[in-house]
Amino acid sequence: MPLIKTPNITLTKKKAKQMSNRTLLASRLATALGSTKVDADAILVATSNAIQAHLAEHGEAVIPGFGRLKVVDRPSRQGRNPKTGESITVPAKQVVKFKAFPKGDAKAE
Repeated sequence: MPLIKTPNITLTKKKAKQMSNRTLLASRLATALGSTKVDADAILVATSNAIQAHLAEHGEAVIPGFGRLKVVDRPSRQGRNPKTGESITVPAKQVVKFKAFPKGDAKAE
């Protein structure tokens, strides 16, 4: 059963797993848009940069029909060095979390 279906692309779970790098994604995007791989790669880079800038400014980005990216604070915690067994403190940091929209729910809240 296809996960994504467009006029030029049908993406199954197996193909989705294989399509894990930028080159394959740009190639599929170029096929879907009827453009060159260079143009498709430029679109991917521009989209990624726009999302990163929006996250930095607003802390959240909604991609309609896909999901939501949100910056959250991860508190510091105690960890263990696996090589030496020494206890260490893992510092607090900000991370981006992604939540996919439920299947069939293409609305942005």
